[in-house]
Amino acid sequence: MTLLQELLLYGCIVLAVFFLMEWAFYFFSGESSQGEQRIKRRLGRLKEDTSQLNSSIKRVSQDNNLDNMSIDKFYRGLILNADHEITIARLYIVIAGITISVIFALTFFAPIIPFIITVIIAMIVGFGLPTIILKKQVKARHYKFAEQFPDAIELIVRSLRVGQPLSIAMQTVGQEMSDPIGKEFDLVSQEITYGKDVPDALESMLGRITLQDLRFFIVAVQIQHESGGNLAEVLEGLSKIIRGRFRLMRKVKALTAEGRFSAWFLSAFPVFMLFVMNVINPGYYTKVSDYEYFPHIAALMAVMLIINVIAMRIMTTIRV
Repeated sequence: MTLLQELLLYGCIVLAVFFLMEWAFYFFSGESSQGEQRIKRRLGRLKEDTSQLNSSIKRVSQDNNLDNMSIDKFYRGLILNADHEITIARLYIVIAGITISVIFALTFFAPIIPFIITVIIAMIVGFGLPTIILKKQVKARHYKFAEQFPDAIELIVRSLRVGQPLSIAMQTVGQEMSDPIGKEFDLVSQEITYGKDVPDALESMLGRITLQDLRFFIVAVQIQHESGGNLAEVLEGLSKIIRGRFRLMRKVKALTAEGRFSAWFLSAFPVFMLFVMNVINPGYYTKVSDYEYFPHIAALMAVMLIINVIAMRIMTTIRV
């Protein structure tokens, strides 16, 4: 069997394992989209802005389907939370391409690695790299939301003080402010228009934007909705607290910048040097590969590298 035939066979094996895992998740988790179909039937009578309504249906139905976890639903949730334009089909193509590319690279540059280990590493990289990228986009979107949130609360306070109801105030935020907070509050106002209570619509937004400051805002709205009170005064104080907390977070981020850079450098440098030495001098590691304890030492090195990444992550993470 030629090398090309072997690589094609390895790629087919990776794809078969991937589809087998996906089938297993679907088989054991099942599908229950009755809530989504009910919302579609209800909104299907409206003929205004069909594309926006379909997007709203997907975003609202996400919370109802979290109990049916699978690889497909996990990545769909990441795409929705990150507000990414990529489709789930293209994401699977990217995962398959990364996996096969890693198999090719390890086969050519690290032939001493057993094939089963090569496949495992390739699948970890294939699934892990898109997941990390999407989660970083989700984190960046949440950070921008948190940065805009005090301005949105102040806009709501001004609307409440001129006599507008809370639903109209949130609709104003959705129309006046940019994404992501404008899009999220616009979606909340649509859900209220379709019949949801204000606290329930805000709870669905909390499922998409998991921020502690947003949780405080929702609690204040729920208390006012149930027992009454001066919501504008409460939200004004909350806005000041959020601004002070955000300034403190920025200061902490600036103070820990050097430590975070050192953590990434110390974690990535051994792996980088491993590949560089293997390319410059391909026989550098094969000279000791037949040593009795070589696999054990290599496994110990990998474990220590993982421990280093976790330890440096803990050391440079400060919660405010």
